[in-house]
Amino acid sequence: MSDDESKIELNRRRVLGGIVTVGAAAAAAGAGTFAAFSDTESSNDNSVSAGTLDLTVNSGSDPVTVLSVTDAVPNGSGSGDAITLANAGSVDGTLDISVAAIDSSENGTPDPEGSAPDEGQGVELEDALTITVTLGGNDEFTDTIGDLSADQTIVSGQTLNAGGSTDFNLSYSISDAGNEIQTDSVSLDFDFTLNQA
Repeated sequence: MSDDESKIELNRRRVLGGIVTVGAAAAAAGAGTFAAFSDTESSNDNSVSAGTLDLTVNSGSDPVTVLSVTDAVPNGSGSGDAITLANAGSVDGTLDISVAAIDSSENGTPDPEGSAPDEGQGVELEDALTITVTLGGNDEFTDTIGDLSADQTIVSGQTLNAGGSTDFNLSYSISDAGNEIQTDSVSLDFDFTLNQA
């Protein structure tokens, strides 16, 4: 063998191949020995539950009568038996009160009413009768029946937080009317609505 044959010829390709081979071997050796600290924790039992909004009237849901008067007279007044409105739910709310229905009746015209100078075709008690709505001992609304209409909201946005309650009462007064209101009658229904605050 000659000296020329034993020489290894170095060119760019061979040098580059050698560098790549050494780099690959170093990467493989380093991957097997690489280590770092690590820690894992957990967050378990994540959930969402809806709250409740539950309006009760005297601890129930049946309709109740607050005011029932017979034999009312001019210049008469009085109040009903307060009821308790409560938010038995877990969500804060606001309370609205609206007139659900108004039912007025002339109920005939006996002699004293028929001959009264102010006797007309309608139910005169509507204009002579004033009601006052009280919540928690505070007067919230006052007006004559003649000025009310069904579906009219008379109290709006009263705070009623979860677990809270307030007393609702209704009082009335009759103006200085005459015989024209005899036998007239008026009946009112109210709706209580609790809305999410």
